[in-house]
Parts: sequence; structure tokens; C-alpha cells
Amino acid sequence: MIRAGTDIVEVNRIRKIIDTYGSKFLSKIFTKAEIIYCNSHSDPVIHFAGKFSAKESIKKALSKEFIISTLKFNQLSILNDDNGRPYLDTKLFPNSNLDISISHTKTHAISVAILSND
Repeated sequence: MIRAGTDIVEVNRIRKIIDTYGSKFLSKIFTKAEIIYCNSHSDPVIHFAGKFSAKESIKKALSKEFIISTLKFNQLSILNDDNGRPYLDTKLFPNSNLDISISHTKTHAISVAILSND
């Protein structure tokens, strides 16, 4: 392991932001693929919160390699494999070996990102 990042988000915080700013917020933070994925669930906000948390975790794990304030949230695309496991689309970071995990309840979403040198 080289570095790790973690984050926790209150789902209602994300729900209030989405209720207030709608698609303006969604397009600023999430990719089209992420929006489609989250909206395919019965409570999309839980999944938006998980992906938001994962993006924060990734930025923290990459903070030594990048000036994270220049890294926009919608440049990070958190996709899901056929088993539902989240992963970072590596178009922007082709040489990164970064693993992420997201967990959520109705009230909170938490994530961990681990950047390794494997």
C-alpha cells in the first residue's frame, strides 16, 4: 500500500443538495454513467452519496500525487462491475492501481480508497 483515503457522508446532506440544485449539482459532481446507474435504483440518493464519498476518498489517496483542488469530481468516474463492485474508470489515471470500497445505509455512506504500487 502507498496511501489510503476514507470518507463518510450523511445521505440526507446529499439529498438536500440534490433537492436544492438538481441536475446542476449532479452534472458538476457525477458523470453521465454514474447518474444513470444511481437513478436505476429505488433510492438513487443513497448511491449518489456512496459515489460522492468514494470520490472524496480517491482525492485523499491521490493527494500526494496531484493538487487535488484541480481534480474535478466529474473527472472521476466510479463504475460498477457485473457483481456491483465499484471501481475507478482509469482513463484519467491509466497507471494507477487504486482499489475502492463503498458501503451505505439509509443514513450514511462510507468509502475507502487504497492506492498501491502493485
